[in-house]
Amino acid sequence: MIVGQFGEAFPPINDGVAQVVKNYAYWLNKKYGKSYVSTCNVPNVVDDYPYEVLRFRSHRLIFKHDYRIGIPRLDRAFYKNIINIKFDIVHAHSPFAAGKLALDIAKRQNIPSVMTFHTKLKQDFKAIVKSSFIADRMIDIVMKQYSNAEDVWTVSESAVETMREYGYKGPVYVVENACDFAPEKRSKEALDMINHLYHIPEDAVVFAFVGQMIYQKNIRLIAKALKIVQCKGCDFRMLFVGVGDKKNEMERLIKSYNLDDKVIFTGNIHNRVVLKNIYLRSQAIIFPSLYDVSSLVIKEAASAKCPMILVENSTTAQGVVDMENGFLVQNDENSLAVKIEMILNNEDIAKKAGEGAFKTLYISWEQSVDKAYERYQYLIDRKKSRNYAKS
Repeated sequence: MIVGQFGEAFPPINDGVAQVVKNYAYWLNKKYGKSYVSTCNVPNVVDDYPYEVLRFRSHRLIFKHDYRIGIPRLDRAFYKNIINIKFDIVHAHSPFAAGKLALDIAKRQNIPSVMTFHTKLKQDFKAIVKSSFIADRMIDIVMKQYSNAEDVWTVSESAVETMREYGYKGPVYVVENACDFAPEKRSKEALDMINHLYHIPEDAVVFAFVGQMIYQKNIRLIAKALKIVQCKGCDFRMLFVGVGDKKNEMERLIKSYNLDDKVIFTGNIHNRVVLKNIYLRSQAIIFPSLYDVSSLVIKEAASAKCPMILVENSTTAQGVVDMENGFLVQNDENSLAVKIEMILNNEDIAKKAGEGAFKTLYISWEQSVDKAYERYQYLIDRKKSRNYAKS
């Protein structure tokens, strides 16, 4: 099977969708055939993967500097190369230029196409255009793009509900996101690494946030809750892992709350061993996002038996039962502060929830891609039978 994965996000971009594309390509290439990734060119990038990465011309987004917008049709060398590959199926992880290219190739080659819905795009659009009306019209256009795909996927049942809210009426197939971390117990070596890197006392209780430093992730709520916890005399350390256009503002906010000595901004962490050890060192991951449809952070934390603190009824909280395999709070700093203080004062509560998270939320990328491959094969066979019936 020859599969094309198409999307604007791919390393060195370090977000969840990039990790999805990378792991789909890796496991498909390892077990089932040949993978290609078609994605944006990034200056000075070096691709060292066991599959081929084809990069097209792109420009940095003015309003989101960590991301790029692709213009594959204006890249003649890339386009000539990509249209001559005989794919069995193409999979788009974006409804934008890369996704449209995948659908065009599927039509040209008369092969099935898949498009996955990964992100609550309406919040991004509103942040850019500052108008709910315009954002709604943009969503209408995007949803029509999903309707052009032969098979539409998303990553959780709650994400299906988001698609319905956006106006998509067609069938949706669910393939869960997963984790590339093997399950691992806490070790002194792992804990010492993080203590040394970030100058954390050995006996300190550590919390972390892992993700983009953008306000759609509700990160200001974390700062407000930490201020409340500190005022009660509690000691802790908090790691903010990631970059984004609000990182500098968050640093100023933390300073204004006199939390400088307790909060550490690590920036992006490309070293997966360091990131894995952050999960192992953390008592819980604080992730109050109302933006994500299914965050990889939940799976990664579960691999380390590290529970998540999530906002109840949020899309990311699907499958989490308070105090059993994670912690749920209201979208309010006081509610979050109460839960943080409770975990600070009772290590066993976090340990129990972490065990529950591992048992109920962890899934490996190999398992997830096995399911994707079965669906690919079904779509390929269905397409061939329809083509045969027409001939």
